[in-house]
Amino acid sequence: MKRILPLLLSLAIAPLAHAAPATKAKAPQNRTNAAAVALLEKSARSYAKLRGLSMRFTEVSRHDGKTTQGSGLILVARPALARIEFNSAGKTLMVVGDAKKTRVLRDPKMFATSQVLDENPVQSVLGQIPSWSRLPLEFLTIGENPLTANADFWWENVTLLPDNGVAMTARFSPSAPTPEFRLFFDKKNALLRRVETRTVFRGQESRSVTTISDVKLNPKFAPDAFVFTPPLGAQEQILPPRYNPQLKVGAAPLPLTRTDLKGRSHALESYRSKVVLLDFWATWCVPCIEELPNLLGNYQKYKAQGLEVIGVALDEDKSVLTDFLATHKLPWPQIFDGQILDGENATRYGVQGIPFTLLIGRDGKIAAVNPRGPQLEKAIRKALK
Repeated sequence: MKRILPLLLSLAIAPLAHAAPATKAKAPQNRTNAAAVALLEKSARSYAKLRGLSMRFTEVSRHDGKTTQGSGLILVARPALARIEFNSAGKTLMVVGDAKKTRVLRDPKMFATSQVLDENPVQSVLGQIPSWSRLPLEFLTIGENPLTANADFWWENVTLLPDNGVAMTARFSPSAPTPEFRLFFDKKNALLRRVETRTVFRGQESRSVTTISDVKLNPKFAPDAFVFTPPLGAQEQILPPRYNPQLKVGAAPLPLTRTDLKGRSHALESYRSKVVLLDFWATWCVPCIEELPNLLGNYQKYKAQGLEVIGVALDEDKSVLTDFLATHKLPWPQIFDGQILDGENATRYGVQGIPFTLLIGRDGKIAAVNPRGPQLEKAIRKALK
């Protein structure tokens, strides 16, 4: 199966890629406390007002009876410059990004360069922080409330804590870890000061405490603060974009060719005046399967208003796909050619990671790129209007 490994990494936290598939996933009830939500909103607004930010952090983690310590630096200059450095156990991670590229150095002999597409450039850098603490850090730092900003998971059990804190749990799927967070904020400016995490996965408990210090608001950065300088002799690995860079909101989608399992074609022009969701997926992709109940729920809710879904199944074995569809009774058509990522549509759309979705508005233009999780319904409702 060619180029399959990158597809399994579509969730950001590596252990999730190895989770056993769930036959049914359901978004949990989002039980929230109003005061806790208000504190998160206040913190997000405080970060959003900043032109720039500099802060250091230390992290103490305990897993499987072993304790590790690390320390790092975060620099942010809006709208598009960011840098993180993290040192732990004698190893250094450095990530520097701007509006066009993100460069990641984990090995002194090699660094990776990736193109920034739909992501917030700052978020694409902060998302590289190698611990669970990155989940609240990356969203709050870019000025967004994590309760509503992410497409890959839901937050639940959001409660207020003493000492200006919030407790919350991130829910990915029934087969994945459910990290618990305790966030504590500065009482004066509502900026994050400490993140405590706890996860239990496959019988093993992990805990960490990330403490933020030396915070400087709107600092004057040195001219080379966001210059990426790799070690002498380090080689560059250029990573392919996760999808075709032509796929942008407001642009025309690319042609959709080949036929579905019943031999019917689905040219996008024939769907004009409808809102169409293209879903690139496969039966072997755990995150894809766990996203299907979300797709199905939205399809049933909004089909009468003009929503259509077209699946592009990146399976190799037709019988596996048809058996899956017979069991799960997905009502929308599935385009299939058995070529996985080398098929016409996957190649044309440049798909490197699944699930990948594209929402096309009534005017035939792209309305949203890769909306998933709680963001999917928001994008659909906006497109239907």
